[in-house]
Amino acid sequence: YVKKVFRNQTWLYPSECKILHTSSRVKNWKPGDTKLKQGVLLSVSFPHYNPDKLLAYWKEVNHTVDKIWKLNMNVVGLVFIVDFEEPKFEYDDRFDYVIFNRFGDALNTVTEGKNGGFLNKITNMMCTPFDTTIFVDGDTRFCASPHRMITYMQKIGADVFANVETRNPHPIQDYSAINSGVIGYKKNAATASFFYEVVTPFVDRMSRAGDQLYFQWALKNHRKRVWKYHVLPQNFHYMRCTFGNECIIEQEAVLFHGRIFYSFTKEVCQKINENRG
Repeated sequence: YVKKVFRNQTWLYPSECKILHTSSRVKNWKPGDTKLKQGVLLSVSFPHYNPDKLLAYWKEVNHTVDKIWKLNMNVVGLVFIVDFEEPKFEYDDRFDYVIFNRFGDALNTVTEGKNGGFLNKITNMMCTPFDTTIFVDGDTRFCASPHRMITYMQKIGADVFANVETRNPHPIQDYSAINSGVIGYKKNAATASFFYEVVTPFVDRMSRAGDQLYFQWALKNHRKRVWKYHVLPQNFHYMRCTFGNECIIEQEAVLFHGRIFYSFTKEVCQKINENRG
């Protein structure tokens, strides 16, 4: 069943993605309105269900969503996806969609939790309702409107966007240190084939390796594929870089990723931008 779904290279939304909540914006959406054709997808995945961890992640997600609403000015959509069991939280219209990934839930059963959390992260990406999506882990915070990254992606025109862990403000096309905490992508046949390339080793081997290893494997072979990949500048995905060094950026940071930053006594976005190279 798992292999059949991925070998069809189809998007999981909406067939495998149960919608638990839609906002008034979605209900009142009219053709031609681009606001809900692009958005941010916040995902929570577990190899083993842990209600305490889910609650902790839920608090992180809410913090991120509050920040986005302060910056966003209602120009992109927001979706929250969980895959282990239907969450029993109450949702408000800050979230345009709340989705339960039924395929991911089934996958956890099939794999007995062996690598379900890693693989489900990718299937959650395939549950997006948007044409253009910014996927972010729960420990991501925005410093500027996500619409800036959407605009950049549309200008470049690639299918998949990600960052690498390097201090170079102009990252080269290097795939050995890809970080999957922030992935930008278009919802098209080319991107679906990319996700298929990533998950095939997972499904065939059922290994315990993390998802980033398979992202690297797929990206190294991208010149032979139909999809186009672009390395994001560091300001679109600021993180703790190799050997404990902080990334160097030349433009204002749009988001940062990683709990390591939560310990900063100074407001993180301000501190990051003060240290621009």
